[in-house]
Amino acid sequence: MNTKSIVSGGVCILIGGFFSVSALTSLKIGSSTNMGPGYFPLSLAIILIGVGVYIAVRSTKEENGSFHFDIGAIPWRGTLLICVSPIILSLTIRGMGLAPSIFLTAMISAFASKAQTVKMAFLVSIALTLFCVFIFGMILKLPIPVIGPWLSV
Repeated sequence: MNTKSIVSGGVCILIGGFFSVSALTSLKIGSSTNMGPGYFPLSLAIILIGVGVYIAVRSTKEENGSFHFDIGAIPWRGTLLICVSPIILSLTIRGMGLAPSIFLTAMISAFASKAQTVKMAFLVSIALTLFCVFIFGMILKLPIPVIGPWLSV
């Protein structure tokens, strides 16, 4: 038996259980055709519980190292940049606007990979910015200015 997998599965089950109880007790669930605010969190919590059960059960059936999972070194740079990116977006979107905030966030998160080049990060950030402006600004017409007051002339 792999105790790390059992603990990992147990943590998934506990977190999923906490969120499912929270959704059931404090939010209206609704039905598949008329979803309430608790429907999606409850669905994700059930999936997380299922994944946790699978991990825990799978760890009890391991034989002679046939199922081995080694996490290796933690990529701290990538982890930090990916975690900081949504915070940067939330802090800048009202002041800078949608386009500059998306571009900045994409540039920051692009360098989570050590293999990323500046040219490719720039091109992907431009493409993502145009896509987001098209979807959120033109199609969905969200009340987010494309260029915010910090950058307006």
